[in-house]
Formats: sequence, structure tokens, C-alpha cells
Amino acid sequence: MNTSVKNPLNTKQVISEIIGKGTLSQVPISKIRLNPKNYRKFYEEKSLQDFAEQLKQHGILSSLIVRPIGKDVYELVVGERRLKAAHLADLPDVPAKIVELTDEQVLEIQLDENMSRENPHPLDEAQAIRMMMDIGYSIEEISLRLGKSKGLIYNRIKLSELNQDFKEMFMNNVLNMQAAIELAGLDPDSQTDFFENHCKDWKDEDFRLGGISNLLNQYKQNLVKAPFDTKDKNLIEKAGACTDCPYNSATLNSLFPDMEKSSICSNKQCFWSKCNISLENSIAAILQSERIEILATSYRLSDIEAAALEKFPDLQELPCKEYYDLDPCDMPTNPKKEAFIVDKKLDNQAYTQAVTAHKSKLKDFKFLLENGDVKKGLRINNNTAKLFYYYVAKSKSTGNSIGVTAKEVQEAKKNGTATPELLQQEIERLEKKEKRDKELDEIKIFAKLHESFKAEFSNLKNTAAITKADQVAARWIIMECLPYGIKQDVLKALFPKTDSFSMLDKVKKYQAVAKLTDKQFAFLIRSVLSGLSESKNPDFATSHFLYNLAVDAGMDVKAIEAEQGEIAKIRQKRVAERIADVNSDIDKLLKTKKLIA
Repeated sequence: MNTSVKNPLNTKQVISEIIGKGTLSQVPISKIRLNPKNYRKFYEEKSLQDFAEQLKQHGILSSLIVRPIGKDVYELVVGERRLKAAHLADLPDVPAKIVELTDEQVLEIQLDENMSRENPHPLDEAQAIRMMMDIGYSIEEISLRLGKSKGLIYNRIKLSELNQDFKEMFMNNVLNMQAAIELAGLDPDSQTDFFENHCKDWKDEDFRLGGISNLLNQYKQNLVKAPFDTKDKNLIEKAGACTDCPYNSATLNSLFPDMEKSSICSNKQCFWSKCNISLENSIAAILQSERIEILATSYRLSDIEAAALEKFPDLQELPCKEYYDLDPCDMPTNPKKEAFIVDKKLDNQAYTQAVTAHKSKLKDFKFLLENGDVKKGLRINNNTAKLFYYYVAKSKSTGNSIGVTAKEVQEAKKNGTATPELLQQEIERLEKKEKRDKELDEIKIFAKLHESFKAEFSNLKNTAAITKADQVAARWIIMECLPYGIKQDVLKALFPKTDSFSMLDKVKKYQAVAKLTDKQFAFLIRSVLSGLSESKNPDFATSHFLYNLAVDAGMDVKAIEAEQGEIAKIRQKRVAERIADVNSDIDKLLKTKKLIA
């Protein structure tokens, strides 16, 4: 870096002398060009309009600074806000000091001018700090030069990573500082997605962005619970390891020690891509080295799990069971010496016995494995793939055997050993597979529906009048809020002809809730409200809702208040009498003190 930039105090003095020798002139606005490197890009519209009105009356009191870049053409160095306001005020020319300056001197002037302004906008500071970094300053050097903490410098750097839409919202006070910093922490794709889903109508008068922290949680992932190795540099080569990633909150511990305990990823796309690749790699590695007999999954596959399984058609031919419907077992593991250390000494006898027992168990386990009494399965769970062992036995839930595989049937038909029983098992396998595929179809439909529904109605403008389904949903939501202790009694009162409401399927539940009368709905609301502990505490708003509901329902609330009022009168009378007694004692003490004096 040039020494003039490294020595700002000396540079400022030299530049001040150069500017002092400049020529003051009235320069036509049409002859002034903006400096493309000027980092200050955004101005609050209303403030700029107000400034323009002032210029119409009083003109520009403080001259601009420009430098010549051609014949009668000038580049603006200082005063972009004044120039923009002059345009709005239709001023033909502006007072400007014409000075010969180098690019480095222009940069220094702009930095000093904007950073020394009273209460500069954080976004202006952010762009200035970003420019200082681009020309070679470290965070420590910027911190020392500006007299700001490293934490503040980092926050401003993050602000410079806001996309253009959010910068404009922030400059116009639609976003507060905290929201801007949190949004700046998202990767560019997530910022675009967030803006499109929640902020594209921000210029409307009725725009409101509430619960931003909850909305942002959808774009953040806990790396501590990541289903992949966060230290793996090669999972996605361009991304590198999570431990060195700027989108990982844990990498900021030198600036923000409080963040060292957390490890939150704010690059949603990268996180889910790593989940996907890691799962596919795990499945491929297991299939390459192991003969898998069964696939174990949870009832609902995640999008990542479903996508990964589609890339392994052989897996889709395997019998599929829920893991807990099987009888899993573990291969015996070697005993660890650490477990047999007593008073810092190894108990050799106990350890030797454990090793001998392990060898015997391992031999038995391998015998069961070779005989087919124990087989290997692949478990897909929480976006991970793991090899597991299970006893070949009856299913816990249905009593049916595990069944055959497509490969076994094809080999039997090829070898001429197929039996009617075997082929019947193949039919059952295909029927079960189709049933499972239909369940997956429904899961995918509802996942897409939920995503579209959420995007459609995240903006109040897209919501018209309340529908019948809204009213039914409201009843269901309230019902779900029933305190556990009274839930069964309330459900029995609402649905006396139904043995167990919770056992009804989803269609019948909707129909039953839709048929609730207004009287039953009122009963439901009052049951939930009275069951909330906050409703009896006057410090909570919930109690005020209960109070008003009691009044509207015709309860004699005044009688309750009057009864407590009488008790309060008696108490207050006693307190007044006691205070009078104490005052009397004070008077006596003061009189005694005067007599002694």
C-alpha cells in the first residue's frame, strides 16, 4: 500500500494544503460527474427532498470539492448529497473548489469527510470500512484509525454484505440496526429469498415486518447437530470446512467471545447441500462394502432422504420397515482397558475375563450372521445412513416375516427354484412398496403445498376475507392449546358420541371440528383460557381477556370486586390506625427530645 495511505495524519495535512490552493468557482451541474468509487450509494428519500427545499430558498452554503478529468468536465470528490439535492432543486450550478488530486488522495478525502460527519449512517460507515479493507487495511488497523471496537468494525463489514434491496430498506429506516445485521449474516441467495418472501412490498404504507428473528431461524442451522463432518474440507470443495466458514457464528469467537459456545450456519443452501452429499456418500460407502438385506426408515422421510434414496434404485427394491418394528442388535465390541482401571492400576484379572467373554460373544454373533439368523440393514434417519444388525424374527407390529428381496426372487426364477409361496411373498413385497410410495407421494404433496401456502400468505395483502376453513382451523388451533390436565374431559364434553377423538383419522377430525356449534366453540375458548395459568395473574394480558370474557358472558364480576373491596376497606382502616399510632409515637419522641435540649 502507498505510504500516503498508511500515514493518515501526514496525508490529511498534505491534502488540506492542496485543497487550500484550489480554485473556487460556480460549476454547472451538467459538467459534474459522480465518482464511481464513492462508497456512499444510498440516501433517505424524504431527507433528500427536505434538503432540496432548503436549497431552493438559501442555496448551497458549503462548497463542493471536484477535480478536473477533462476539458470543462469535473469529477465529484466531496458533496454528493448536496449535488443530488441541487438536482432536485433544479439549481443550474453549484459552488465548488476545483483541485488537482490523485486517486489515493480522493479516497482519503472521502473517508475523512464521511467518517467525520456527525452521526454517519451505519451503512455509510460499512461501505467506507469495506473500501479500507479493499485497499489493504486489516481490522486492527481500521479499529485503531477510526477509534472503534473490532466488534463494531466486524458488524459494519457484515452490513456491507447486505443486498441492494435491504440496503435501501435500512437507509429508509424500514429496517432497524439489529434486523439489518441479522439479515447481512445470511448468504446472498438466502437474502434474495427472504426479500422475495417477506419484504418485496416494503414501500407500501401498511408494510410491517414482525417476528424477524423467527423468520430468520428458517435460514439458520445448528452445526453442532449437523449430520455431516463439519471439519471436512472436501465435502464441497468451494465451500471448504464449516470450521473456517464466515457463515459459521463460531468463527467469530475472537471478536465475539459469547458466540464461541454456539455454532450456527447462516448459509442455508450450503448446509443442505452438504447434508445431501454426505448422505449419498454414506449410502454409497455402505453399499460398496456390505450386503444389505433391509432398509429401515422413519415414517416420514425428509426431502434430503427421499432425494438420496431415488439415486440408489437397488435400495428401493429392498423390504422397507420402520426401525423400531425390527429387532436390532449390536456386534459385540472390545472391552476398553480404561473401564478396568482401579486406583490408577489396571485390574488384569477382570480385564482378561472381559476379553475372553467378548471373544465368546463375538464368535456366537458371527455364527448367527453366517447362518442368516442375524442380517445387515441400512438405517436412514435424521439425514444420516448407518449400517445396523437385526435378528431375523417376526415383525413386532404385524407378525409378518421380513419377506424376500427382488434379487432373491429373480435368482430363484432364473434357477428354477421359485415356489408359489416365494412368488406370493414377492406380490406382498410389491404391494407394501406401492403403499409406502403412496405415503411418500402424499408427504411430498403436503410439503410443496405448505411451502406454497406459506409464501402466498406471508403478506397480509394476499389475505382476503376469513373463510369457513379459517374458522375451523381456529377451533382446531384453540383445541390444540388445551392444557393436558383438562383436555380429555373437554373433548368428551364436545364429542360425547365419539369414544376417543384422538383416535379419529384426520378427515373425521376435521369434520367433527367443523360441526361444533357456537355454544361448543365458546365452551372450548373458555376452557382453554381458564386452563392457562397466566389467566389468574393480573400481571399478564391473558387475565384481562378472561376478565372481559367473564363480563360479556354475564358473570357478576362486580359482586366479586365488591366483596374484595369490603375486605380491602377493613384492611386499609387497620393500616391507617397503625400509621396514626406510629405518628403519635414520633410526636412524643420529638417533644421529649426538645425538653432534653
